Amino acid sequence: MHASFLYTMALGDSYGMKYEYLPHTTNADLSDLVHAEHPKLTAYKKGDYTDDTQMSLANMELLLAKQSFDITAEEFVSAWLHTFKRDPHVGYSRHMQKLLAECETPAEFVSQLAPSSRTTSGAAMRAGVFGVIEDIEEMKRLTLLQGRITHNNLAGTTSALAVALSVHFLHHGGTRQQLEAFLTAQLGEGWEQNGIENDPGNAMMIVTQALSALKNAKTIADVFLNVVNQIENSDTDTVCAIAAIIASRCTVLEDYVPETLKKGLENGTYGADYLRKIDMQVEAIFPRKMLY
Repeated sequence: MHASFLYTMALGDSYGMKYEYLPHTTNADLSDLVHAEHPKLTAYKKGDYTDDTQMSLANMELLLAKQSFDITAEEFVSAWLHTFKRDPHVGYSRHMQKLLAECETPAEFVSQLAPSSRTTSGAAMRAGVFGVIEDIEEMKRLTLLQGRITHNNLAGTTSALAVALSVHFLHHGGTRQQLEAFLTAQLGEGWEQNGIENDPGNAMMIVTQALSALKNAKTIADVFLNVVNQIENSDTDTVCAIAAIIASRCTVLEDYVPETLKKGLENGTYGADYLRKIDMQVEAIFPRKMLY
């Protein structure tokens, strides 16, 4: 039985936010699984999810609305603008937040990007939702299409594919033990080094940390704790969000998260209940097919 999809991502995202780029201890236990404010990002509201979940939600809603894979880059940008403007969230880079707030059209948005230079995790954080697509070639095409809009380089494209492929493999019957071999078969030997930089904001660094958090976990809660415990300063909300959406497809993980964390997650118009409603549609429209 799979855990909820975007709902689980939002739990990880909102939990990890309290440590984003903050030096922290690496011995957190279950008692740490509560929300907290971010001491530096004062605009952040405790328990809210961030850009990771919001952009993934935008991509998923577009997939559900179209009910086809005939999606253009312009439609992706329109979805991002719409989803942000109806419910503004923080967590975006300053530049991205400004563009989403001020741009009215996809053309205006795209004209102010420099996608070849961005090696951050924006393309990867919103890529997991495509993994539920059964047709792997369509899944990869859409992952790359949306990714290249903002992150058109080796780090951006490889990291996005790694996330989408991980979700795809586990959603469609693959096992955690076989995931590493599957990614190598799809992305090539040594793919983990594609565009990696020794920078906590680097997309490849973030994705490899997210995958590492899954390895020895027994529950979803373990995955979250593995993220914050593996390194004392990292992009914890994004690592946790990506790890969470992949972990939600892993049937050997117990779907356990403390009630304190669940109750602390935002539940406004597009909060916890809305995400669970979207998750039910995902399970109905993109059911698990035993492909692996």
